[in-house]
Amino acid sequence: MQLSPKNAIEKGLVKGRDDSELNPEDYEGKSSIDLDVRSIIYKSDRSNISECDRYTLESQEMACLISEQVIDVKPGYVAYVFLKNRLSSQGLLAFNTGIVDSGFNGPISTYVTNFSKESIPLGRELPLTERYFFRVVFHKIDFDSNDYLKCKERKYLYHKYVSDQKRYFRLLPKSFLDRDKLQKTVRDEVNSTSLSRAAIYAGIFALGATFFTVVIPPLAADARDYFYHDFDSKLDKVQTELKAVKAELEELKKVKPNN
Repeated sequence: MQLSPKNAIEKGLVKGRDDSELNPEDYEGKSSIDLDVRSIIYKSDRSNISECDRYTLESQEMACLISEQVIDVKPGYVAYVFLKNRLSSQGLLAFNTGIVDSGFNGPISTYVTNFSKESIPLGRELPLTERYFFRVVFHKIDFDSNDYLKCKERKYLYHKYVSDQKRYFRLLPKSFLDRDKLQKTVRDEVNSTSLSRAAIYAGIFALGATFFTVVIPPLAADARDYFYHDFDSKLDKVQTELKAVKAELEELKKVKPNN
């Protein structure tokens, strides 16, 4: 059974900063409880981990959003957390939303990335209603006495929770799928392929030149007669192929890796 937001606040399942009490009347008639951003963890251009309360998330960039409010999922209850539809419509994708088990007590967070082509402002620079990033609903579940005993409380103090999230976030790239690394890999593959082809074509060109300047003149008379038979058509064919090789070599010289 889903609890009304007012009932969830009355039971102390959601509290403000430093476990401050919220006013249940503020949540009367609502279908979920909105949580706003307290901290944003991001990576600088040098991949240093930073924290702030307002940030503009650029296209493809990743960040970690941590809630202002704390949730206390008491035994017998489970929380369901969703990203706000407004942010999804803007192109923000959350990676780890869903169920929060009984026994959890602390702030909650999510990793996000900006899939849109536009930057997305987050945090304290926005009006309160636009700072909300999570919506939470609570369900009551049937527990017997043994279930209650097995449900251990896991309390996370804010600063310890932030420290843990910074440690986890350090393992992630600044941009989704590490765009800079992918671009470098593609450039290296293209350059390596171009150089290999250039070497092959240069070898063919050199072999053709050697055939006409070194091999044919020293041949015996009978051998020369054999090679000179229908010589003009053979020469035209080789020259045409050499011109094609030269043209492709010139094109390869024009290819420069993007910086």
